[in-house]
Amino acid sequence: MAARTAPHRPSRSARFVAWFIAFPLLFLLWCRFGAPPLTTDDLDPSWTSVLGYAFRHGMRWGHDIVFTYGPLGFLHPGASRWGPLADVYWWSQIALALTQAALAAALFEAADTSRRIALVAAALICAVGVAGDVLWFVVPAYALAAILYRSNDTSSRAGLTLLIVVSATYVSALACIKFSLAPLAVLWWFGASAVLALNRRFGAAALCFVLVPATFLALWLLAGQHVGDIGRQLAYGIEISAGYARVMSVFPRLTIEIAGALTLFACGAVMLLALWQHRRALAVVVVILYFGAALLLAWRSGFTRADLHTAVFFACVAFLIPQLPRITESVLRPFGLPALAVALFSAGVFLRLWQVDGQQPLPQLVTIGATQIRNNFSLLTNREAHNAPFPALAARAAETFALPRIRAEIGDRTVDLVGYQQAVLEINRFNYAPRPVFQNYTAYTRPLSRLNENFLLGERAPDYVMLSFSPIDDHLATIDDPLSILSLLRRYSPVLLESKYLLLKKDRPAMAPFEVRTPATPAALGDWIDIPADAPGVVLSFSAQLSLPGKLVSALLREPIWFIEVALEDGTIRRLRMTRDAGETGFLVAPLVTSLDDFSRLFMREPMPRVARVRLLPQREALAFLQRREFTYALTPLAERDLPAPPDAAHAIGQMYPGFKQRPIRAEGIVNRIEEDQRPALFAHAPSTLTFAVAAGTYVVEGEAGIRAEALTAPPCAHGDGVAIVVQADGGPAQEVLRLNPFAKTGAPNPARFRSARLTLAADATVQLRVGPGEAGDQACDWAYLRDVAIVPDAP
Repeated sequence: MAARTAPHRPSRSARFVAWFIAFPLLFLLWCRFGAPPLTTDDLDPSWTSVLGYAFRHGMRWGHDIVFTYGPLGFLHPGASRWGPLADVYWWSQIALALTQAALAAALFEAADTSRRIALVAAALICAVGVAGDVLWFVVPAYALAAILYRSNDTSSRAGLTLLIVVSATYVSALACIKFSLAPLAVLWWFGASAVLALNRRFGAAALCFVLVPATFLALWLLAGQHVGDIGRQLAYGIEISAGYARVMSVFPRLTIEIAGALTLFACGAVMLLALWQHRRALAVVVVILYFGAALLLAWRSGFTRADLHTAVFFACVAFLIPQLPRITESVLRPFGLPALAVALFSAGVFLRLWQVDGQQPLPQLVTIGATQIRNNFSLLTNREAHNAPFPALAARAAETFALPRIRAEIGDRTVDLVGYQQAVLEINRFNYAPRPVFQNYTAYTRPLSRLNENFLLGERAPDYVMLSFSPIDDHLATIDDPLSILSLLRRYSPVLLESKYLLLKKDRPAMAPFEVRTPATPAALGDWIDIPADAPGVVLSFSAQLSLPGKLVSALLREPIWFIEVALEDGTIRRLRMTRDAGETGFLVAPLVTSLDDFSRLFMREPMPRVARVRLLPQREALAFLQRREFTYALTPLAERDLPAPPDAAHAIGQMYPGFKQRPIRAEGIVNRIEEDQRPALFAHAPSTLTFAVAAGTYVVEGEAGIRAEALTAPPCAHGDGVAIVVQADGGPAQEVLRLNPFAKTGAPNPARFRSARLTLAADATVQLRVGPGEAGDQACDWAYLRDVAIVPDAP
C-alpha cells in the first residue's frame, strides 16, 4: 500500500503570519491593474484591445475568433484598464490577486520556516516580472501542494473544501483567460483529484473532479460562449501555439542559453531526488510531477522566443523548486540545499536579465517590490485620482493616430486590418470585423491561414481592409498570414494610403479558395529555383523537414531558423527569414515585397523589380545537420483572371509621396505617409533610402526635409542629433545636401529646403536620396520627413 504524507497541523502563529502578514503582502505585490488608455498601435496593446472588443461584441471563440487566449483574455494584466470594461477589469483583477494571494498563503501556512522565507523572498526579488504567465504557472502548483498538506489534516474538512472550491475556480478561470494553459489545467484537475483520492479523501476527490469542469463551463457560458465551440477553440489554440513554437525562434546570448540548460538539468536532478525520497507516497509523487510539468512548460514558454521571455522560466524556478512537497519537516533533508541553491541561482539570473535586457538598474530592481506595494495601495485607496489623466491621454492618442481620410472613405462600414496594429481600429472607433486569426504573425499553419482565407473570400468578408507592412523578425513579408495576402490580391482593390496603412476595398463577389499546387519537385537546400517571368505573381509552396537531431532540438529547445534568399533580375539578393509552415501553406514569392510602397505597387499592378530565382538555406552551415537537405517544392503562377482589373494609377505618386515629382522605384527603411503641420509628408526614419530611375542627362535633386514636432517635445529625444540628407548617383560621390538638427536649438529652420550640386549622368542610372543619422550616430529620435522632392534637369 502506498505511504501517506504525514499529518501536518500548522500552529496558531503560523496561521497568523500566513493570513495577516503574507496574504496582504502578496496581494499588494501581485495586484496588476493594467495599462493606461491605448496610446500606441504596437503588437501587445493591439491583441489585448481585440480581446476586449471581442468580449464586448459577443464574439464566439473557436468560431468568430481564434487565439491562444480565451473569452476572458481581456483580463490579461497588461491590458488597458480604461474604457467600456474598466469596472469589470478592475474588480476582476482584485479578485484574481486575492485568490492568488490566498492560495499562496494556504501553502505558506503549511510550510516550514525556510520555505516560507523562500516564498516571500521570491515574491520580492522577482516582483518586476511577476505578472501573467509566471503566476499562472506557479499559483496552481502552490494550490496543489496546499491541497496535499491540507488533505492530511482530518480536523479541517471545511478548510479543505473551501481550498478545493477556490483552487478549482481559479484554475478554470485561468483556462478561460489563456486557453493555451488548458492542458496544464487538465493536468491540475486530474492531479488534485488523484492526490485527494490517494489520501483517502474520497468525497473531496469527487468534489474536485466535478467542480473543475463545472466551474469552467459556468465561466465559459457566462462569457457568452457556446459549449459546442470548446473543442474547436482548443484545437485552434493548440495549432497557434505549435505554429508559434516553430516560427518565432529567437536565440539568446550563449551565457543565458547555458544558464537555462544548467538550471533545467539541476531542476530535473532535484526532482529525481525528491521522487526517490517520496517513492512510496504516491500523492506526493503526483504533486512533484505536476511541479515538473509546470517548469517544463515555463521552460518552453521562455526559451522558444528567448529574449526577455527567458525571465519567465527563471522566476518560476525561484518560486517552485524550494516549495517541492515533503514528508520530512526540514527543508535541508535530503534535497533542500540543492533546491535552495538552484532557486538562488535562478533569482540571480532573473535579476541580471532585467538589468541587461530590461535596462533596469539593479538598485531599482531590488526595491521594486516595495514600490509596487506602495503604488498598489495608493491605487486601491484612490482610484479616481490615478485615472484622472486618462481622458487626456485617450484624446491625445485619438489625435496622434487619427486617420481622417480613411474614416471619410469607410464611414461605418466594416473594416479589418492585416498586420498587428489592430489597436488603431479601436482608437479610431472603426467598425471592426476581424478575421478569425486576427494578427498576421499567428496565422502561419495551413489550417489557420485557410480559416482566414475562407473568411476574406466568403460572404462575411469586411467591406474594407487596412494593410500594413509589418513582418516579424525580418520575415519575408508575404509569409505572415500568407493566404490572406493572396485573398486580398484576388478580391480587393487599393483606394488610398494614409499613415502606414494601404486601404483596400472589396470589389469582387465571394469566390473559392486559391488552389496551391502540392510540392512535388525535388530540390536541396542551397539549390536555386528559377521563377517564371510571365505571370503577375508566383506562389511558392514547399515541404521541408527537420532531421532526427533537429526534431530533438526542436522538442527540447526551439526549431532552427530557415532562410530564403531572393535574387532579383538586377543581381540584388535579399536574405530573409522563412518558416516551414508558410511553405506548406504556400505564399507569394514574386514580386518581392519589402516595404509598404511595394505593397502599394503590388495592388496598383505597377512594375516591380523581377524576382529571378530563390533558394532555401539553413540557419548556418554549422547547424545544417539539424535540417534535412532534401525538400520538395511547387510553383503556382497567378493568372490575370485571378486578379481584379488594374486600378487607375493617376494618384499613386501623391498617395504615398506627397508633392514628389517622380515616384521612387524602391523605398527601404521605415517609410510611410504622415500628416505634419496639417500637410501630407513622407515619414523617413533614418536610415532610409529612396531610389529613383533617371535617364541620361544633368540634374539637381531638391526638396524639403524636417524633423517631426513630436520628436522635439519627447523627453527621450532631448539629446537627439538630427539627420543628414545625402544624394548619390550611380558610381558618383555622396553629397551631403542638408544637415538638420533642430534639437540643438540654434534657430535653424525646421523644415528646411535642400538642393544638391549638379549630377551628370552619361547613361540611364539610379539616384539615391538617403536619410541618415546625425553626427553622433544616434537613431533613436531621427523622425524625419520629406516633401516636394524633385529631380529636375539642370542645364550646364
